[in-house]
Amino acid sequence: MSCSEILLQSDIAAGRVDRKASHALVNEVYKIMKTDEISRIAKGDPLIVQAGNGVLMRNIGNRAMRRYYASSVMRLLARLLMELRKLQTDEDLKENLCFYDALTTSQYTNFVDAVFEVCGPLDIAEEEDNEEDLQAPSNAIKLSYDIFRLCHAKVYQAMDDPDKERGEAERKKTKRFVERFTQNYCTDVKKKARHVLRQRRMNKRQELPVPQDIVKLADQLKDSLGKAKRPETSEEMRSLQLNVLARLISYNRRRPGEVQSLR
Repeated sequence: MSCSEILLQSDIAAGRVDRKASHALVNEVYKIMKTDEISRIAKGDPLIVQAGNGVLMRNIGNRAMRRYYASSVMRLLARLLMELRKLQTDEDLKENLCFYDALTTSQYTNFVDAVFEVCGPLDIAEEEDNEEDLQAPSNAIKLSYDIFRLCHAKVYQAMDDPDKERGEAERKKTKRFVERFTQNYCTDVKKKARHVLRQRRMNKRQELPVPQDIVKLADQLKDSLGKAKRPETSEEMRSLQLNVLARLISYNRRRPGEVQSLR
């Protein structure tokens, strides 16, 4: 059993893993997630866990990559929640704010600021106009869909609340947040993010390999595999694996994730 698996079993036994996590989420996704504060938050927030379950269900036929998709979504949402907590004035909310309580209209401006923090503004001198310079503008677009899914998950949880009045109040709060989010997020965040992406695509230079370099790489791989012998050490085994994978990718790669799906 690996160290990460031991830590996961410890978290489950101590109740630090939300019980709404599906069996597949625990056994496939949690085992590959880094052991850090971001993963701890992702595993402990019920709505983030629901988002992870949803990613696995939407990619049920892609066994090779679905765990990585789910881990990526959960960690991105956890980073957003971390930034939201930093923006709170109440000390208790700085430590314990969850998405269920954060999805209200009073938190909308904090959501916008937190999304920009997750996108990572570039380090540019203050006198320069750096409002639209983001390291990862695609995160803003991804989060727009993920936040919508969190809202739907909260509505379903509110409908199942044994306290009907409290559940109905939370449902209405979420509905008002969705209305404001739908009307304003596009102009407040997505327009800027798409502008940055469009500018980068226009300015990006497409570097194509020189044909002679491709021939040299193919000859090198053929020579290495032709001289290959039965590996006797882990280093030799690793070198053989890399040569075989490089040969497969350079010869017949058609789509991302294809090599990972090999059995």
